[in-house]
Amino acid sequence: MRRKRFFQNFTNIMIFGILGTLVTYIFFCFLTIWIHSYDWMTMYNSTTGEWQPLVLSTPEILLMSSLLCSTDVIAAISMVKYEEQPTLFSLLFGEGIVNDAVAIILFNTVLKFFFGETEVEITWTAPFEILGDFLLLGFGSLAIGLLYGVIASVMFKHMRSLTLSSTVECLMIFLIAYMAYVTAEMCAFSGIIALLTSGVVMAHYAWYSLSSQGQHGSYLVFQTLGLLMQGFIFSYLGVSFFSFASLDWSPSLILVMLGIVIVGRFGGTLGLIGLLKLCGYDSGI
Repeated sequence: MRRKRFFQNFTNIMIFGILGTLVTYIFFCFLTIWIHSYDWMTMYNSTTGEWQPLVLSTPEILLMSSLLCSTDVIAAISMVKYEEQPTLFSLLFGEGIVNDAVAIILFNTVLKFFFGETEVEITWTAPFEILGDFLLLGFGSLAIGLLYGVIASVMFKHMRSLTLSSTVECLMIFLIAYMAYVTAEMCAFSGIIALLTSGVVMAHYAWYSLSSQGQHGSYLVFQTLGLLMQGFIFSYLGVSFFSFASLDWSPSLILVMLGIVIVGRFGGTLGLIGLLKLCGYDSGI
């Protein structure tokens, strides 16, 4: 993360990442429910080998929309060079990170509310309960990540024995970040958001207390691990695709959602900025 550019564009990043994701999610939900209400989409039943009407419940549409409103930041920033377009790079990267966090909170909230162990009746208070769970999950995850980030920063600043070995420094950074992830998961919060928050805090404070070997070594170690995990994820998804060949599928749903994604993303980015501009907000983009 280019932290200086990130915080320079912090307002726009938050608008795209939080407000834009929520607007996109609302677009996805309403458009999908509206099109699905016409009952013209079909699916292939792999068990019977026949085509039949596609039936989706409202909770299933809400859950699917929460997945689809998450964007792929890696694919976007791979086409943009930071040296040539620093503002665009920072916006894409920052929006992608915040978007992932918000999408994860949305997914976990819908999963908890509609697919929990106890059945929840949908009433007029449901949106407020979902909003409450959303805020609790978000702020709880942020608080845990912030706590472990501060603990790591204080430890590396005052316990200088930890900085005598670059191996120990890298290991401590990894373990503290992993503890943030595990603690958040045990508390039924988002481990990924806690991990992201602790990483940002440690990069902003704890990193400067490391030895020069630890700074260089930790940078190389986590760059290598990140690249390795990224390659593994794409390879795993590609290979596992064939294990789903025997499941039911719907080409009409795929085409419909492709169109909805394009419309929804347009509304959540350019449409949102245009609306805010009419309200007097100057994004500076």
